[in-house]
Amino acid sequence: MIIGLNVRGGAGKENPNLTTGSMAKKKELKVSNFDSTVPLDHIKALGNFKNNKSVFFGMLTKFRNTSLLTMINGVSIAQDAENWNKYKEMAQNIKRDSGYVGAGPLHYSAYFIQDAHSKNNRAEMASRYSRLVEDAI
Repeated sequence: MIIGLNVRGGAGKENPNLTTGSMAKKKELKVSNFDSTVPLDHIKALGNFKNNKSVFFGMLTKFRNTSLLTMINGVSIAQDAENWNKYKEMAQNIKRDSGYVGAGPLHYSAYFIQDAHSKNNRAEMASRYSRLVEDAI
C-alpha cells in the first residue's frame, strides 16, 4: 500500500448512473473510472503525470500530507455548520484531487456527496461523511 487509504467496500461498489432520474435534467457530474478494490489506482493515475513517477509521488505526498487534511477539516466544519454548499464544494475539491492521484475509493465517496447535493438530499450528504473520512484514513 502506497498511502494510508483504506477501502472496505461501499462507495466504490456503487454504480453512478449519470443519465437517469434527477441527474438527467442537470449537468452531469464527472467521475473517473478507478479500480475501487484498491486504495490507490496508481497505474491509471500515472497517466495524469505522463508516467513520470517522480512527479506523481511528489503530488501524492503533497496530497496526503497537506491538501487532504485541509479539505477533510473543511468538510467537517461545513457539516457542523450545516453549510451544505460549502460541504459540497469541499467534497468536490477532494474528488478532484483524489482523482488526480488515483485514490479511487475517496474519489467515489466525494462523488456521492456531490451527487446527493445535486439532488438536495442533505440527509444523504450527512450520512456519507463518515465514509469519506474512513476512505481518507
